[in-house]
Amino acid sequence: MNKFWRKFERSIGIAGSAISLAGLGYSLWRSLSKKDLIPNQVYSVSDVAKILDISQEETIKLVQEGKITARQVGGRYKILGSSVASFLEA
Repeated sequence: MNKFWRKFERSIGIAGSAISLAGLGYSLWRSLSKKDLIPNQVYSVSDVAKILDISQEETIKLVQEGKITARQVGGRYKILGSSVASFLEA
C-alpha cells in the first residue's frame, strides 16, 4: 500500500487496508439508505445517489451547484458522509 492510501485512510479514520477494502465494497452488495450514512465515510456519486434515491446526474448537479461538498480525485467526485448529512438537514 503506498503513502497516498495510508494518508487517505488516516484522514478519514480507517485503520488498516482490510477494513478499507471492506468499506469500499460495502455498497456493491446492498442498497444504501439514509440510515446507513456514516459521517466519516467517503462515498462515490453512485453511493450518494442511492442514499438520496436520486439519479447520479442529479447528484452531480447538486455537487456542481455547491449544495453537496465534494472533492475530485482522479476525475471522480468523493463525498464525505457529513456533507450529505448537512445537505439533508438543510
